[in-house]
Amino acid sequence: MLSPDIINHAIPDWITIIVICILIWLTWIRNLYDYKWNDFIRSIFSDRYIGKLMKEEVHVLQKLFYALFLVFIVAAGLYIYRTIQLKQDASLLGYQGVKLFIWICLGILSLYILKLFILKIIGLVFNAPKEFDEYINVVLLYNNVAGILLLPVVVMLLWSPYANAMLYFGGAIIILTYLYRIVRGIGIGLSNRKLSKIYLFYYLCALEICPMLIGIKLISNIF
Repeated sequence: MLSPDIINHAIPDWITIIVICILIWLTWIRNLYDYKWNDFIRSIFSDRYIGKLMKEEVHVLQKLFYALFLVFIVAAGLYIYRTIQLKQDASLLGYQGVKLFIWICLGILSLYILKLFILKIIGLVFNAPKEFDEYINVVLLYNNVAGILLLPVVVMLLWSPYANAMLYFGGAIIILTYLYRIVRGIGIGLSNRKLSKIYLFYYLCALEICPMLIGIKLISNIF
């Protein structure tokens, strides 16, 4: 049975405002893309469905994905910020408070911009731009799923007496969605006979597995 944590860190007003704004943003997206929301849910579990959407309504799909990506950035940023606050006394590399949160979000955004750029280049080099465009949408899809699932966890992490349990629960969400994304990526790669399986292995090691192991190492150092 879980016992409540004793937490001395007060939640500043700027975090409350950010949480309210991102919940409003998510609600607005849900209403704006109501006619595509079920398609978004189906694409989580179906390779064929996301491929179909890529062919028929790729522009609408990408708008939805990029709109939801903001939810992921903010949710992941708040999760990391709260983890640092609980484990490292709310400061990192001399930054704290809202400045630390902004730098965390900018760091996440920069990493994914670089990753998507590299994926575009690899797609051209391997002469498989359609497959890599599909994988880019898979990356965005599962980041968005992680962001949506993290939001309630972040709320519990901020205001629940069971913050430490929520840290592990949020970490499990991130790891599981990341692993499932890799599996979907392998499926896309194996479905393309022209794409070298050796190059696919190199890509997975360099841009998927190694970053995951580095992230796990950094998290283990914090805990």
